Amino acid sequence: MSGTALIVARDLRVDVDGAVALEATSFETRGGSVAIVGDGYGLLRAIAGNTPIRSGSLTVLGLDVGRREQLGPATIGMAPLDPPLPARWTAEEYLVWGARLAGVGRVSARQSATATLAELGLDKLARSALASLTLADRRVLVLAQAVVTRPAILVAAAPLSGLSGQDAGYVAAVLGAATVGRKWIVSLSNLYAGSEENVLAARADELLVFASGRLVRQGKLQKIEEGTVGYTLMLRSRVAEFRDALQARGVQLSGGPQRFFVELPPEMKAQDLVALSAEVGAPLVELVPRILLS
Repeated sequence: MSGTALIVARDLRVDVDGAVALEATSFETRGGSVAIVGDGYGLLRAIAGNTPIRSGSLTVLGLDVGRREQLGPATIGMAPLDPPLPARWTAEEYLVWGARLAGVGRVSARQSATATLAELGLDKLARSALASLTLADRRVLVLAQAVVTRPAILVAAAPLSGLSGQDAGYVAAVLGAATVGRKWIVSLSNLYAGSEENVLAARADELLVFASGRLVRQGKLQKIEEGTVGYTLMLRSRVAEFRDALQARGVQLSGGPQRFFVELPPEMKAQDLVALSAEVGAPLVELVPRILLS
């Protein structure tokens, strides 16, 4: 399956809870890693086997999702966003039972759980009760459980959403370790410049951007951003200074009082906005290509 596309959709329709989540969607990805942003939850739910395909077709590594051929511990490891965890179990027990429920024998399951924690640098969590874990620890443990059976593909739902600073870096590092040697499909909550999610999107072979149930952009993040002239941004302070600095470059800052919009001339890029904000001391809280919000 080395030459098989990771995801192929043909006239795909997916309904979630009676509402259309994806409509008449067709695409084929290239490479072994895919990041998803926007309204792509229907795609992930279909891949996870949590919602049926209404019409059209969807394959993952050539396996028919409509026939649930992709479901199997050796094929896909699922990391849902913040699932309930058994409070009294330890982290190691959680991984052991994840492997056992996937059909791995008792001895092999414990060996795999121990090895997975070590490979991801999570040995310190092995004896910790799940009730005592922080949100970031819970996120990385769910990632560990997803790969404990050594699947070919890791599918993770927004593992970095709502995290920042050290927590975001910690989860991103574990996610990076979990994807070594395997293909991956990961959804993102945003593409803020400088965020760990933006870094992950830049790593992906393909970025899929969904809006209103349709695929609106596909390709490498850099290529998508190169075709984007509009950005939505939020400033924490010194708005007047930032506005004046932009005007000196012939760029108008519109909107406000907190969320603003700029259209950049061809010679300016998002990185220039970040550099300018640092220059005048106006911290950027958010910087998102406008096309991703349409």
